[in-house]
This record gives sequence, C-alpha cells and structure tokens, in this order.
Amino acid sequence: MSSKSRNQPPRKEQQVLPRAKADDGSEHHEPSEQDFLEAEELLKTPKGRSPLTYAFLIFLLIFLLVVFLAADAFYAMRSGGGGTNVVMRWEHPIDGPQKVKLVDFERMSRTLAVTAGQRDMEPEQVASFMVADSLAEAAGIAVSDAELREQLVTMIQGLGGMTQYRRQIDSIGIPGGIKAFEETVRKMLRQQRYRALLSSMDSMPDVEELERTWMDRHQLRTFDYTYTSIEDERQRAFGEDPDDATLQAWFDERPDFERNQYRSPQRQKVELIGAVLTDPTRNFDALLAAYPDAEDADLEARAQEYYNRSYFARFKRPVPLDPPEDGSTEDFANRIYFPFEDVREECLREAAIKNALMGWRADIDARVAIGEEIDLAAEAELLGLDYLAPEQPLTQTEQRELDGLGGVYIAGALAQMKTPGAFTPEVTIGATALTVARMLELVEPTVPPLAEIRGKVLEAWADARAVELASETLDAVRDTMTGLIGEDQVATADFETFSDAVKTAGLPLERVSDLDRSADFTDIEDEDPAQRFLRTRSEFATFEAGQVSEPLKGFDGERVYLVRLDSVRDPDLSAMTAKQFQQLLEQQKQMARFYKQINDPLSIENLRERNKLWLITDDDKKKDESVEP
Repeated sequence: MSSKSRNQPPRKEQQVLPRAKADDGSEHHEPSEQDFLEAEELLKTPKGRSPLTYAFLIFLLIFLLVVFLAADAFYAMRSGGGGTNVVMRWEHPIDGPQKVKLVDFERMSRTLAVTAGQRDMEPEQVASFMVADSLAEAAGIAVSDAELREQLVTMIQGLGGMTQYRRQIDSIGIPGGIKAFEETVRKMLRQQRYRALLSSMDSMPDVEELERTWMDRHQLRTFDYTYTSIEDERQRAFGEDPDDATLQAWFDERPDFERNQYRSPQRQKVELIGAVLTDPTRNFDALLAAYPDAEDADLEARAQEYYNRSYFARFKRPVPLDPPEDGSTEDFANRIYFPFEDVREECLREAAIKNALMGWRADIDARVAIGEEIDLAAEAELLGLDYLAPEQPLTQTEQRELDGLGGVYIAGALAQMKTPGAFTPEVTIGATALTVARMLELVEPTVPPLAEIRGKVLEAWADARAVELASETLDAVRDTMTGLIGEDQVATADFETFSDAVKTAGLPLERVSDLDRSADFTDIEDEDPAQRFLRTRSEFATFEAGQVSEPLKGFDGERVYLVRLDSVRDPDLSAMTAKQFQQLLEQQKQMARFYKQINDPLSIENLRERNKLWLITDDDKKKDESVEP
C-alpha cells in the first residue's frame, strides 16, 4: 500500500451529506462533489436504467435550466408591484386554507409552459399541478436523497461531469442555485409518484362486481327451434322456371359488388418483342452491333448485377438440392437456384443482350418523341429479334401462358398499363426471354349481356329464392303465435304453443339446454351447426324468455331457423375457470385505468369541488358572463 493510500481516510458506505435549505425552508442532503466524481468513474450508463429513461432525465435537466431563466424574465415583465397579490386559494385536507401569491404562481406557470413547449399555460393547469404537489407531500409521498442523487447523477453524466454541471447552472444564474434546482427535480418526481399511486389504488379489483360480470356473460339459455332446408327449397325455386325478364329484373336490382362478380376480366391487345434465351448458341449479332457496349464497360460487374436481378426468374434449378443433414438453412438459396459461378457465362451473354435492348428501348422513345411511327415487326426483322402479336386481346392469365416472350413477369408489367400505344418502360427479364411490350388496345372489364351468363344468374337467383321460400314457410308458422308484447310487437309463445305450431307444419322440433354463449370453445369444427348458430347470433343475447325470432339464415347457408328462448338462468359460480377469472381481472383493471383517465381526481373540476379551489381568473369569467350581449 502506498503512503498516499495510507494517508487517505477509509470510505464510508453511509456517508451523511451536508444539509442545506431550499427556498421553502425545508432541508435536504446536498450531494457532494465527491459523490458525483465517483459516480462518473463508475457509471457510464446507469445500471438497470433504460436508454429512454436516461434520455428523458437529460432532457429534464435542460428544460429546467431554461425554466429558471425564463421564469425570471416572465415575472419581471408581468408582476410589477403586484407580486404579493393572492391569485389562488384552496382548502388543504390537513393544513386548512392555502393562499398562493402572484410571484409563486407565475414562476410555476412559466416552468410548466417550458415543459410543455408552449408560450403560456392555462391558470387551471398550473393550479392543478401546484395542488397535486402539496397533496403528494401531505400524503407522505417522498423522494429520498439517495433517489434524488440517482437521478442527478444521470443528468450530470449527460452534461459531462460535475464541473460542467456547476458551470451550466452558475452561468445561467438560477435563483437559489443548485439547491433550488435540485429541489424542483424532487418535487416533479414526488408528484409523478403520487399520481402513479392514485392510479394503482383506482385499479384495485371489486370482487363482487367481477363475479357479477362473469355471471352476466355466462348466462345459461335454453332454446327451442325449428328449421327448413335451403337445398329442399332450392329445388322448389328451380321449379318456378323464371323467364328472362324475371331474371333480368332481379339481376338489375343486385348491388354492384354482386353484379361485378360477373364482369369479364380486363383484356389487352399487345405486341411483344425481345430475345428468347432458351437456345444458348443463338447469337444476336445485329442487335449487339447496332447498340454496342461502351468501351469502358465493366463486363464482370454487369454480369453480377444481372444475376442479382434475375436469378429468381432465370436460374432456378429444375430440382432443388437435398437439404443438409444437420438441418441448416444457411445455403437455402443455392439449393433452389444456381449460384453465379455456375451460370457466369450465361450472365455475361444475357447481360450484353439486355444492355443492347435497353439502348434500343431508349432509341425508340427518342423516335416516338419526334412523331415517328414504330413498326415492331420490322424492328424485329432488322435486329434479329423475336416478335409476337396475338390476334385477339388477351387476359392476364392468357398472357402468362404465352410461350417464349410471354410469361408471368411481362404479364405483370402489362397489368399496370392503361394507355394504348405505350411501351413497357423497361426490359423485362422473364423465365425464358428478355421482353419489351407495346399495349395496342385496352378492353375494360364489363358485365356481359344476360344471354351470356344466364346459367350463373339462374343459380344465384335460385339460391336467393330458396331462402325466401324457407322464410315464408317459417313466417307462416310464426303467424300462428299471436302473442305480441312491447312497442316493437315482439312475438312470444309458450312452449306448448310453439311446439304445436311446429308439429302442425310438419317441421322438426329441437331443444338446446343451458347453452353458455361465452364458454371457451375450441372444437368449432366438431360443433353442431345449430348450436354454433345459437351461440354466435348476437340478437339472442337480448332475448327475453318466450320470445320468438324472425326466420334467420344459418351461417353455413344450409338452413333457415325459427328460434324461441325458453329460459335464462345464472350459472354456478364454481364453474368459473382460473383463465376466465384472470381475464376478467385484467379487463377490470384496464377499465379502471380508463375511467381514471377520463375522471382524474386531480382534474380542475374535482379540485374545485373537493378542495374549494379558487383562481383570480374565476372572478373575471363571472364578470364576462354577467354582461349581456
């Protein structure tokens, strides 16, 4: 051990800091310079603190430095000789009546304004903040010296150390100096903690309410129902054999989204020109001579770029390679596509052809610009290119199926084109060719005449008519139940009446007992279609006992139902699962937090009512309201 080390006193784990007074007369421990010098050495990024918190605290320091300077200027301009005037009064639950002078109020106003990035704050916002801080202190909410020191260490590190921290505050001349600044940080942390405490208290679960909510959601309902088969009624519909006028009138009344299902696809009349690449020995000397490479062209780099842009279209393996035994996916691309090294010669050749085609494509634009008519067939013959011009307009699917110059990629490029006479903007790399296309004619999608789609329209008409017939059958059964209640004339029937009407009509009568519409259900595919219908139709949740529904089509499109609710009862609370309890608990907490946000106990309205808050601006508002327009 060196003599220097022996002469130094041992460090104390719990060193008592010197105490200093803040502006309000309270005392606090002042962090020593040694504290921060040691912290600088140990803390580069505060342990256990997120980067967002670190950034926020640095920002907090900056705006507080600005606040104190701005607050003095603001006060000097506005307070005049009235700085001692009382501008706010309120009732403290312990200390009784409280008064706030103009000088204190305006200082806090400016502080909050700078925080929010505004020129001014509403008096009510300032009052709410000041009262909340006082209530937090009265409630025993405290920020210890150690906690304050932790926040300040982070700030000081952001400024570059203790020396820079002191220099910043001294240069601005904050009233009260470092002590006042640090006490302001303490108050802000205290109020933040107080609001968090209020929020957590409001989120405590109400067990009775939770149980009632679960029971309301899991009411057990017993249903009686009958139904008719849509397929049976569909055969009756076909038997009506509607004429063309009937079908046309029905079709004309269909909404656009239904009619558009019958539209013919978009078609285009096109010309294709380019280079089919399936024969590796074929040369394109005329094209390459007319549009040669630049003297300084980097052929290797161009070939590599060509590969990068085209490997998924041009160089797919006929059969993918087997995956490695260790299950690795690192070489996945090479198992599906040939690597560049295997197709380098093809890339050098095809990149040169593509480069020449791009030169020709640019030449075409220049010639079109001066009014020249372009004959693509003649261009193809002159340059030794391939040419294809189907006689009829083609759909996108038909374009994809074209051999040679056609295919998926050129069809996709043409799909974006709407202007007849326009060329595709670039040379398209396809699976078998390099292609440029010109769109000559656009045939927009249209709804064909009825004669062309009569069979499809008849099928749709029969489907709709079958539901009508099934509903008419069930309406007739429902009409025999004459009990009507309420303003909406809701149909009701006891079980005997419902049963007799259904049996008289020769329809099946079924019952589902104690159905829990909110039960956890996972085997949907195995669920009876009728039970799934009763469980998921929202209107059944509001039915009263004895109420009978209108005819309703099932979700599967196979039946139309007539439903009667027989009874509703509460479930046994013991049936609640742990998962359901946890879900309800979390929902209740979230709802409590939501209502806390819209009904803040520290809002100006609640403070006026509970704490008798008064502001001098209230008198001005009363005067304005008393003046008649």
